Amino acid sequence: MRPIYNKPVTPRPKSETSKSALRIQSLLQQAVDLHQKGAFKEAADLYEHVLSIERNNFEAIHLLGLIAYQTHNAQKGVEWMRRALNINPRSIACMVNLGLAEHATGDLGNATQRYLSALTIKRDFAQAHYNLANVYKDQKNWSAAILSYEAALSLKPDYWEAQLNLANVFESTNQFERALDSLNKVLFINPYIAKAYNNRGNVNKKLENWLDANKDYDVSIQLDQSYIDVYVNKGNLLKDLGYWGPANEAYSCCLKINPQHPKAIWNKSLLNLILGDFIQGWQGYEARWNPANAEELNLIRNQLEGVKINREWRGGGEIKGKKLLLYAEQGLGDSIQFVRFVPQLMEMGAVVYLVVQSQLIELFKQIKGVSLLLAMGAPLPEYDLSCPLMSLPLVLKINTEEQFDRSPYIRSDPRKVEQWETRLAQIRPRPQFEHSEKRSSLRIGVAWRGSAVHANDKYRSLPYADFIECLPGEAHYISLQKDVSEAEKGLLLQDNILIDCTENLTDFSETAALCATLDLVICVDTSVAHLAAAMGKEVWVLLQFSPDWRWMINRKDSPWYGKVTLFRQTIWGDWSGVLKLVKQTLAQKMV
Repeated sequence: MRPIYNKPVTPRPKSETSKSALRIQSLLQQAVDLHQKGAFKEAADLYEHVLSIERNNFEAIHLLGLIAYQTHNAQKGVEWMRRALNINPRSIACMVNLGLAEHATGDLGNATQRYLSALTIKRDFAQAHYNLANVYKDQKNWSAAILSYEAALSLKPDYWEAQLNLANVFESTNQFERALDSLNKVLFINPYIAKAYNNRGNVNKKLENWLDANKDYDVSIQLDQSYIDVYVNKGNLLKDLGYWGPANEAYSCCLKINPQHPKAIWNKSLLNLILGDFIQGWQGYEARWNPANAEELNLIRNQLEGVKINREWRGGGEIKGKKLLLYAEQGLGDSIQFVRFVPQLMEMGAVVYLVVQSQLIELFKQIKGVSLLLAMGAPLPEYDLSCPLMSLPLVLKINTEEQFDRSPYIRSDPRKVEQWETRLAQIRPRPQFEHSEKRSSLRIGVAWRGSAVHANDKYRSLPYADFIECLPGEAHYISLQKDVSEAEKGLLLQDNILIDCTENLTDFSETAALCATLDLVICVDTSVAHLAAAMGKEVWVLLQFSPDWRWMINRKDSPWYGKVTLFRQTIWGDWSGVLKLVKQTLAQKMV
């Protein structure tokens, strides 16, 4: 967002003050020239000199405020420019520059009013439309942002900055084709903008134009080798496509330029973990708490009141007798997977308080070593130290697969299991198999989708209609799927293949009890997989080509669970081979 510079203007001097007025005009002209060349200190000295002659000189006050904003002291800039605007309330330049400073301080309401006031005076002011759009974008007022960017572009068609940010809004609202069109326009206007190639690479990736995305990232790097974000984006593309070595090289390039780059550290940690380098992986995994990553991951600690950052514990020191607050931080499956480490803390002498999602409270009541179990949102007790669940491998130095301990650690409630046995005993086979010799007594639980809000759900989940094609008809199939859509409910009734028990799955203790009655669970990568596997049930997990780090690569088993079998895509995005193999393996199991 470019600032606006006033041309130095002073009133026509009276004869007795003509020399001082001309002197002020000369000083201002010199100052503005220096200012526009980036010589901020020298320019500021001259503006101060002007104020020593005329203490309420509008241009000097305004432009001192602008220098404060440009030198990262936005609050001081606001103070100066508000003073200037009181002297000259109709200065469009001051309104717009003050809006920039207010925007930088987070005062989006006042910034909006500055731009609207400027546009009241000069409706065809493209930069004011552009700056207003930027405020709307930061407020996630997408429709208003689009209108303001388009207004700026209608006045100035070659305004590539507006076109670039318009593309960002389209990308943020999943309008990827429109984003691509805007970025193409940017690069037609100015083909040398590294950021535009990077952004087009991101959009092409989301459109699954992999080769185009990679080319865009490479051009961005060629144009500006110091533009570090593009290395992370290129690394993520290569990681998602299974090119582990080149992905690592991309992250390393970024970290050579900035060894503390949070997104590079975080994404490289995921690469280390999926490849089994747990020592480096757990250390880098802590970068998730950097604000640049935490907001994107929507970590629960950001919503957990009362967690004191200065009491965070990451190992070291004596914890015997200490009140240790452990808390969930990501998804339900993550909490189930990592709660296995809690008993070790009890053995070290800690008094463990555990805060988890409300759906897990009943299930986790039987976890050994928990002195106090709380649901998210409950008032926190006094404690000495705190630690997120997913930092426990780092704290406990869990650096080899043998330390994971694949033994079952989740139990079901016998009373609830009995209730589920009673329910299931009343379900008769489908008519076509009631008297069939092929009918199997196997009870198989299934789940074909994860949480719709998960960032990767598009690639890890399956359409219901595709999933059921892999299920031979002779067994009892029980749906473990939560949040069944209305369309899926209609298909469930129409197909009459699955037994839908979801209305009774009120929390994970009920799901665990149902799982206890089953012979096998077949599901995608979701919390049900972790639950059933943690109980020691046989679980078949269907995985995308580049899976979540915890499932690792090039293996059919899991280091985390003893009775898990992994069915992996061998071609990116192709579930047909996975479903065919599941169907064949299941048919063999029924023989």
